[in-house]
Amino acid sequence: MQKAIYTTVGIDELLSHVQALKGVGARFVQMHAERNVDDGTYRLVYTFINVHAAQEHIAQDGSYAIENLVVEGIDRYQEIPSISSYYPAVFPFENESTTYSVLPSPIYRSTLRAFSTRSRPLNP
Repeated sequence: MQKAIYTTVGIDELLSHVQALKGVGARFVQMHAERNVDDGTYRLVYTFINVHAAQEHIAQDGSYAIENLVVEGIDRYQEIPSISSYYPAVFPFENESTTYSVLPSPIYRSTLRAFSTRSRPLNP
């Protein structure tokens, strides 16, 4: 059985949490962004799995956990640190979140700013 763990982190804590997950061997699975229609802020959810720990848990009781880092309350033009220095595979996810009008672009510091070629402003 799969269980999901959600940990809400501040935007200034994101990289330290990602670094800790990378340090224990967690793999990046996906990332998505969504807009809160009530107040216009944004929420980012990054999903990871520790494959080694999952294999051990599956062997013991058939269960495993996926870990989600949640960043909430992001302002429309607030810069978000890119996690691509730890997980290069996140680049297309960060790019998609800005290219297809979920988040205004460019907002990611680091790799995304260097490589993103398309951007569309958010249509409020």
